[in-house]
Amino acid sequence: MKKNNYKLIFLLLLFINTEYKSQQLLEKQVYNVASPEVTGLMKYSDFSELDYIGKTNISVPIYNINFGKVKIPIDLSYNTKGNKVADIATSVGLGWNLNAGGNLTVKVNDQNDLTETYAYYTTSTFEPEQSLSWHRQSKGFLCTTWPDQLFYSNINGQQLCISTKIEWNDDGMVDSAPDFYYINAPGFNDKFYLTRINDTQFKAHFFNSTNAKLNNNLILTIKPTCGGFESTFWGNGGKASVFYQIDKFEIVGENGYIYTFNDYEIGKITEYPQDFLSHDSYQVNNWYLSKMKDPVSGREVKFEYETYVNNYEHPSLNTIEDVDFGNYNVAGNYSLGSNSSIYETPPLIYNKFTTSQFAIKRLKKLITNQETVEFTYAFNRIDYPGNGLSNINVKNKNGDIIKQANFTYSYFDSSGCTAGNYECKRLRLDKIEDSSLGSYSFSYDTNNFPPRNSSKVDFLGYFNNNSSNITFSKTDFHPYDLNYFPKAKTYFYPDLTTDNILPFKLVNKQPYFEPSGIDKTPSPLSKLGLLQRIVYPTGGALELNYENDDFIYEGEKYILGSTRINSMKLYDSQNSVSKEIKYKYLNTNNKSSGQINFITTPANVTRTYIASGVGFNTGAIVGYSRIIEEVTGKGYIEKNYSNFSDYPDKFMVSDTNFTDPGVKNLLKFLKFPSSYVQSFDGRRGKLLSANYYKEGVSAPIKKETYTYDYHVKDSLKVQKAFSSYINSGNNNSGTYTASNYLLRYFNNTSSNNREELFTGGSMKEENFFTYDDARLTYKKSVSNGDITEEYYRNAKDKSIQKLIDANILDTPIEIERKKNGKLLSKEQFKYDHAYTVLPSSVISTDIGNNTLNTEIAYEYDMNGNVVQYTTKDGVSTVIVWGYGQTQPIAEIKNAKFTDINYTSMSTIQEASDLDAAAGTNNDESNLLNALNTFKSNLSNYEITTYTYDPLIGVRTITPASGIRENYIYDSAGRLVKIVDANSNTIKEYKYNYAPTKYYNSERSGNFAKYCGSGGIGTAFTYTVPANKYTSMISQSDADQKAVDEITANGQNAANNNPNATCTTINCTVTKGSQINQFNYGSITVNNPTTYRIQIGFLYETNNQYWNQGGAIIGKINGSCTPGGIRTSSAYSNGIWNLTIDTNGYIKATISSASPSLVNNTNVALDFTFSIN
Repeated sequence: MKKNNYKLIFLLLLFINTEYKSQQLLEKQVYNVASPEVTGLMKYSDFSELDYIGKTNISVPIYNINFGKVKIPIDLSYNTKGNKVADIATSVGLGWNLNAGGNLTVKVNDQNDLTETYAYYTTSTFEPEQSLSWHRQSKGFLCTTWPDQLFYSNINGQQLCISTKIEWNDDGMVDSAPDFYYINAPGFNDKFYLTRINDTQFKAHFFNSTNAKLNNNLILTIKPTCGGFESTFWGNGGKASVFYQIDKFEIVGENGYIYTFNDYEIGKITEYPQDFLSHDSYQVNNWYLSKMKDPVSGREVKFEYETYVNNYEHPSLNTIEDVDFGNYNVAGNYSLGSNSSIYETPPLIYNKFTTSQFAIKRLKKLITNQETVEFTYAFNRIDYPGNGLSNINVKNKNGDIIKQANFTYSYFDSSGCTAGNYECKRLRLDKIEDSSLGSYSFSYDTNNFPPRNSSKVDFLGYFNNNSSNITFSKTDFHPYDLNYFPKAKTYFYPDLTTDNILPFKLVNKQPYFEPSGIDKTPSPLSKLGLLQRIVYPTGGALELNYENDDFIYEGEKYILGSTRINSMKLYDSQNSVSKEIKYKYLNTNNKSSGQINFITTPANVTRTYIASGVGFNTGAIVGYSRIIEEVTGKGYIEKNYSNFSDYPDKFMVSDTNFTDPGVKNLLKFLKFPSSYVQSFDGRRGKLLSANYYKEGVSAPIKKETYTYDYHVKDSLKVQKAFSSYINSGNNNSGTYTASNYLLRYFNNTSSNNREELFTGGSMKEENFFTYDDARLTYKKSVSNGDITEEYYRNAKDKSIQKLIDANILDTPIEIERKKNGKLLSKEQFKYDHAYTVLPSSVISTDIGNNTLNTEIAYEYDMNGNVVQYTTKDGVSTVIVWGYGQTQPIAEIKNAKFTDINYTSMSTIQEASDLDAAAGTNNDESNLLNALNTFKSNLSNYEITTYTYDPLIGVRTITPASGIRENYIYDSAGRLVKIVDANSNTIKEYKYNYAPTKYYNSERSGNFAKYCGSGGIGTAFTYTVPANKYTSMISQSDADQKAVDEITANGQNAANNNPNATCTTINCTVTKGSQINQFNYGSITVNNPTTYRIQIGFLYETNNQYWNQGGAIIGKINGSCTPGGIRTSSAYSNGIWNLTIDTNGYIKATISSASPSLVNNTNVALDFTFSIN
């Protein structure tokens, strides 16, 4: 068999982008690129559970805007997964991202949805004979026909060069799948794809939101480019493309908020060599959030952006090389597209130099009706065009600065680098000075980076210090020399199941063929520029330690260049360790729990020797099935997650069943054609269970389990055409298709169970959930034998048209609760006001007589502020809003809005507006006098008045008694003391800032005094009050401390309760009515919370009850009968399910019989059930 060299282009950055050699003169590599700011935000955006990918949430809060029911946080976050060599620092430093506003970013699948392209080449001799010429056209998924726009000789004043050359029977490249659009905005994170309704309308298909929708008709602007016609020695050729640019997206979330994205970032991609077959192309990959609108008040938040000069060309070197299969039988005569041929324009370009440039925008202002947040970029960067963010100022309506954050930077350096600052330096964030809190300082490791354009990288782009030293430029990249640049090592393993071409060598298997070349194996040297320590204002600190990601492959462990946190230490202001957390990523066999996705090397995928630093990928290559989080001296949590082995990605499958071994090997080894990969990232990384352990105790003290319902909403079949050709004549010999499915599914939690275990008993709760798509409609909870049910109904269920029209569908309109089948409560929210989408009243159902009662009724102003509420006892309270209708300034009890003179209300409202205009800490005398007059004129009412410094806090509260409290703030806007009218201090506050402190919520456990096996003790509830315990880690950690106390002390407290007594039980178990032979029966107290039953009987197969849902085998007599239905299980010659009803009847059913359960078997059951 002849030696088989197959032309393969590796993309070692994104893995899954297909581009054939015969396609190369037409289609560029699919570029999922964006500016450094957007690239940073898009990393790992498909995952909400950070532990699963070994990532930790590190953030610094700056400011928070309350906008209706949506919060708009402004903060910085840090990526702990490591830095690739080509990564470009954002405007706030390497590894950091500024989170403010939002963006909508497109991720291209296969080809760009909105691009049409055409290229041709004909030799001089064969010009009239189209069948022997090279013609190829393509169209994106949303393009309606073949490139009609290219027929016209003039578009937007630009002459096209190929209008007379297009033939309808030319080789066609059809986009196999729609692109994904990712939304990252306050209150709204999702992704969608577009399909056409008709020639002018589009529909957005959202993945996570049930009722989100596209709110505008997309206007497409035609952006053509042309390579120009040229006649050379080789022949005649030309190339052109049309990109249909979307200028604006307006999307309504299922919360009714309207998100507008109409500021966008334009990317320019240029190919070299610049000959008659290359040209610049333009595309929009990112749109910025420019406006949010509240559906209730109609108020808007506006985001203003500025464009800055950035002429930097992000370089990338892509090469073609042979993948040598040795003499293994692999077919080499297949290519993407229909009507394909291997005929190509001579000379063949083996090395392509590509640059990406961006017309970048950055956030300049965020404007609400109360404040303006300004972003100033004044730090002169030398590592990248455009300045670094120097400060953030928050200003009130008067322009007064109420909060400021200043940023200090330096640079990471590359040792021995002479390539210039752009390649040798990376921006480093050193300090943030917060006017409200103090200074944050940041320390990093001191390992030296290589230059950003270094080739000493592994297959993911992380530093590995290999022996290569590739240099190139626009004028020095040797496009026609196949062997100029050294090849990367790849290893061929034909017998593996999933991947057959690997960028690293297996330690326990020999490759079929091992070429020489650059080593792309990951190395521990990849840990560069990692954040190691944060010192918080006033001294507390967080220390981070890292290790390389690892995974098991074919039974052995390998590392990746990316990183994960292996421990964290928290220090107090005295630099003493207050808490240490260690992470272990191990299965129960002590081997790594890491798994990786397919190491995809599809046929003819571009190898990026030098990455541009602006490519992004939303997924993760590694995930961990089991993670141990250990708190030194306290215990640990064991978490288990779904992973790649549970939900592997699916590749396209040929619709033709090929029998030729060489073709079958081609499809398998190269995953051919892999134009669209069905990703199951949404199903991976789901928490399956969590077990909590105390220090030194082998049994868990709490267990949690979770199950999920992956409800498929719809699926879209996607296909890609590919062709075979005859080697001798380079002519098409067959066209085929491969298929896959794009699935939209909802990741709904179908159940979660919690069990807290302690000496002598446990507390167990089971929760089950039902959904309408992604909307929760029903919840069932089972605890201690009681069944609680909750039904949730929304605007569509209740046909409330105004909410449906406003797309406010995330709020329950009716909530019904039942316990053990009996109605507990039923609440309905009425929407009778024509002028607002807010509830007019809350109606409850009287359980006794099934009548409806109005619990509370509301009246609103046009801004959605409550101006009057009336409780069910008929008492009304009026609220007067001031400071531009943003703050309540007077509360009038026992009054109706119509009772209060409008002029008097306007007077105090105008006074509050004047007070706000005077600025913070002003003399409030005029406003206080106006409020006093207002109270005097309404002396028959109980009135409380309030004054404020807007965006700071309340300044005075004057109740009906007239005894005023004054609230005093420091220059940072923090409350420092409360004083009375005589300046006597009522309460004082001291601030010693530390990392965020979490306080436990109230936790309770039910116990009973232990009285031995013959008695029942008095019930006892052990309660840990809220705020007793704190944590610097999380809310759940603080709550766990409260649960730990209950576990440790609850039973002892019940036993030592001086008021507790013991009641001797006098109960028996007698024969049941549906068995013939009863051997014995007894009931005793197992522990303070459960009874124990031991019962024996003769099992007879001719007993008809076993086939009719079970038989009553016994009856409890006396005071031990349960207050509700109880269930249990036991084993005796199989698994038995037991049910005890409120009359004491014990019914047994066979769940799973063993072969030993035969006729006339004596069955002995031993089980427990809860007392209460």
